[in-house]
Amino acid sequence: MKITLINQNDLTLIYLYFYSREQCIHLNTGGEADKVCKLLFNQENEWIGLSIESNYLIRDMFEPNPQASINYINGEWIIYFTEIFGMELREEEHSCITDLYNDSYTGIELILIEGTIPKRKFIEPLIYKNQQKEK
Repeated sequence: MKITLINQNDLTLIYLYFYSREQCIHLNTGGEADKVCKLLFNQENEWIGLSIESNYLIRDMFEPNPQASINYINGEWIIYFTEIFGMELREEEHSCITDLYNDSYTGIELILIEGTIPKRKFIEPLIYKNQQKEK
């Protein structure tokens, strides 16, 4: 999984990639608009994950990050950017847009008011480092 984060006009645009950017562009055959996602935060207000209810699949096509995990439990996908042992969780509902290919998510897009995610240290290892060179 990789993530892009762009601040633009008082908004934060976030995209979680499960395939490469190029694959996302070429493979997408549809998606869902206004899907409910829950952002997950720890007690220090660090963004530690996301959950989304769905029967579609999530396959992480990137080299695994040992800190991140993607789990399917009772009809809900739970994505953690870090190990969460002993952390108290806070959830915040937001709308997201999904991209699909063959009943699998290629990515999830969030458009949030800037500042919605106050702390981001756990996503740093997942961020596309050179966004200008990636296609």
